[in-house]
Order: sequence, then C-alpha cells, then structure tokens
Amino acid sequence: MRVVAVRALAGGVTTIRDLGDRNYVSLTLRDWFRTTAEVGATILTSGPPITITGGHCWFLGGEADGEDGIREAVRAHAARGVDLSTVHGHPSQRCGPAQAAAAGASARTVCGTTPASDRTSRTTSSATESVLCPPSE
Repeated sequence: MRVVAVRALAGGVTTIRDLGDRNYVSLTLRDWFRTTAEVGATILTSGPPITITGGHCWFLGGEADGEDGIREAVRAHAARGVDLSTVHGHPSQRCGPAQAAAAGASARTVCGTTPASDRTSRTTSSATESVLCPPSE
C-alpha cells in the first residue's frame, strides 16, 4: 500500500481511500506519511470492514450484528482514529451504511456495499454508497 500511495501521488492522485484492512494497518501507513519525509497520497482509512457474522470480509475482523453491534463497532473504529467506516451487509439483516447512520455512527462517513440482489442493476456485483454522519455528542 505504501508503494501505491507514492505512485498515486506521482501520477497526480492526491487522496486515496482504503475501505478495509486487517488490524488497522492502513492507519499506520497514513500516519507514516504524516510524520516522515516520505511523500505519498493522503490516505483515508477505515480499518477492518464492519460486516454481519460470516458476512463479506468477515475474516478481516469486523463482525457486528444488529444496530447496537454496528453502533459499537463504528464507535470503536472512530476511537482508533479512522477517517470513515466501511459497513458490508444486507438490508434484511439490518446491517448496512444507512443502519449505521441511523444508529448514530460517530465516524464522519460510512461507506458500504449492497449485494447485487438488492439492486435493480445486474451489470455489477456490488455498489458503494456513502452516508455522511455528523459526529455524535
């Protein structure tokens, strides 16, 4: 990811967004560029993606169920210093970006994917939506 950030900036891309990692490694890299002489694109980080138990990318360590679980996970991510939260889910499971926003997510932005079966378009396998969330009190 470090090389990608350096190459992105060299190509004119000033900001990149990481929508999921393991063990918050993207925060370490984001902070590396902020505190060293090495120059790379600004990295917006989300840490491990939040997903329902056994859901998409569960193996990255961000499983949470229901609105209370999502709220807790998003707040834990914000406490670690992420720039945004990524939520993967299925609307029938009440787990997704809109539910995270409704649950009072404390990160500035919540992004997530919606399974193709939940959309009218069959041309792509997933779509990304972003919900802006004001910081909670």
